[in-house]
Amino acid sequence: MTGNPDEMRIYELLRGDFKRIYSELVIATGSKPYQVIFELVDSFTHIAIAKTDPSVENENINASLKHVQRATLDASKLLWAHYKKELNNIASNDEIIRYCTSYHEDEFIKKCRYADKISRDARIVEEENVGMNSSASVNHYYNAAIAYRSAIDKIDQKKVKHFKIF
Repeated sequence: MTGNPDEMRIYELLRGDFKRIYSELVIATGSKPYQVIFELVDSFTHIAIAKTDPSVENENINASLKHVQRATLDASKLLWAHYKKELNNIASNDEIIRYCTSYHEDEFIKKCRYADKISRDARIVEEENVGMNSSASVNHYYNAAIAYRSAIDKIDQKKVKHFKIF
């Protein structure tokens, strides 16, 4: 394999957080967002340069790692934005919240507010780490996305469909 610890971090990130988050993003949206793909292409380009020119290996491995971190953050934020938008589209109707969720209305609203709070926290962490650590907020955005998805899962889509007919 490799003796470069940053190179190992690239592969661990690709096999771990990136794979988990990106897979869910592709399933949720039905597409592969270009901005994530571009970051991966840039990352692989740096790896190719690092492997073919030892004089710039460390700089290119480090640059590759930053691109994979950015791709992971982008995927996490895109997943978060997708679920947030989906929930807002459905739950913007008070009657749907009242009659089409498997929670009592108050509990559902609390769940949505909790997801909003996690989102704000993710943004704060991201702002605090701009230019230093793009990975710092990845799990925060992912957790916010999961909180929104959890609320979406409590909406009975059959009831929503029938409700909209009337």
